[in-house]
Amino acid sequence: MSIKVVDNEATCLRLKEMFDERGLTPKEVQRALQLDSVQAVYKWLSPKNKTMPSLDSLVQLANLMDCQLEDILVLREIIL
Repeated sequence: MSIKVVDNEATCLRLKEMFDERGLTPKEVQRALQLDSVQAVYKWLSPKNKTMPSLDSLVQLANLMDCQLEDILVLREIIL
């Protein structure tokens, strides 16, 4: 039996790629999502930090980038 879980490190890398493809800067994302600090966005983009956006922020990111949550999240399978 196996389950799928979010791969935080790979998702951070995917977010960075998606921002780069769309020409989005962390500051632009911070403004669009009305976040208090740009540092939150930088943390999302750092694979060693493995900090994930909240679910609300993920939904807003998907809307901002005109994609689905599944396009942002990288899943990996864990065998139980």
